[in-house]
Amino acid sequence: MSYFVSLRSFLPLFIFVSLSGCLTTRSELKNTDISRSLPNAAQEQKAQTEARLDDHEIQFRELSGKIEVLENKFKQLQISTEKKEHNFTQEKESLDQKIKIFEDSLHLLDTNIQNLTVEIADLKTNLQNSLSANKNKNYLSSAEEAFNHKEWKKAIADYDNYRKANPKGKSVSLATLKMGLSFLELGMKDAAKFHFQEVVNQFPSSKEAKKAQSKLQSLK
Repeated sequence: MSYFVSLRSFLPLFIFVSLSGCLTTRSELKNTDISRSLPNAAQEQKAQTEARLDDHEIQFRELSGKIEVLENKFKQLQISTEKKEHNFTQEKESLDQKIKIFEDSLHLLDTNIQNLTVEIADLKTNLQNSLSANKNKNYLSSAEEAFNHKEWKKAIADYDNYRKANPKGKSVSLATLKMGLSFLELGMKDAAKFHFQEVVNQFPSSKEAKKAQSKLQSLK
């Protein structure tokens, strides 16, 4: 009986101790699991951070490589642009020189053309004067020849042609006088008087005027 009493008295204590031991063990196990799980989470977080850093480093390297490629392309483009600008400047200078040479040549050509035009005009004038002089000379020579051969009509026509071709010629007074003499030889006194009077009126101080005046007096 006393044994059972003692057992009953001891049983709660035993249960308490047992429960206390169990509680302590579970708590310790829980703490042990927590303590074990904390390093694993930190390591995992650290690993993730390192992985992200590695990714960022790879991206940074890739970006740096792209930037370097772009910088090289930009340098090449800049060199190409400068080279093209230099070539363009040289071509422009060369073209400007060619244009200047062309303009100078054109100006010189214009000057030569103007001078040549003046020379041609002078040649034409001289030629015309020469032709006129030769023509007048031929008219006068032909008239003199006809007059000397007593070809009165031909002499009158050639003298008249000479006067028309050269109205201010030095031999107009002589031609007019001999036209009067030719008309007189043909018996055309009125025509002769007309030409004699013309010599007197237009060339009063000439020797032909004296002869014409003498003929007029003889025809009165």
